[in-house]
Amino acid sequence: MAMSDAVRALLEQAAAGIVIASSDARAPLREMRRGLARAGGVVVQYPALLEHARWMGDLPPGDPRVVDARGRMTPPPLRPWIERVDLSRFYAMRVPRTYIRCLVDAAGPPAKAAEYAARLGVTPIDLDTAHGPMLSDPAALVRILERL
Repeated sequence: MAMSDAVRALLEQAAAGIVIASSDARAPLREMRRGLARAGGVVVQYPALLEHARWMGDLPPGDPRVVDARGRMTPPPLRPWIERVDLSRFYAMRVPRTYIRCLVDAAGPPAKAAEYAARLGVTPIDLDTAHGPMLSDPAALVRILERL
């Protein structure tokens, strides 16, 4: 399922006025985020339309699963987003790895997700869902997890 024009329009509308870091703009934004994190108690809160478009865009906004999920979401702290973590020990570990790539994911687009899977040394398992397959297609997600 490709991202529908309606979801794409909703994402663009929701993102209006929001600065999203591109590779060219990361340094100044990183400094701004560090300053906010040092201020303490800072969280990342997306507008409701953007939350829906980024994570649940394959479901209608009024769907009971969306309503329930949005009611349970809490804003994550900013600090983990801006502090670098040395992952060399993680990548050196010899443990089984799997990457489930959601093909309609606006938060982690398929091309970027393929890079993440490659970094793990695995071929992604594709699901035709947005970021939350546990909402929109839990049966398909369970089938994948049961095979692991």
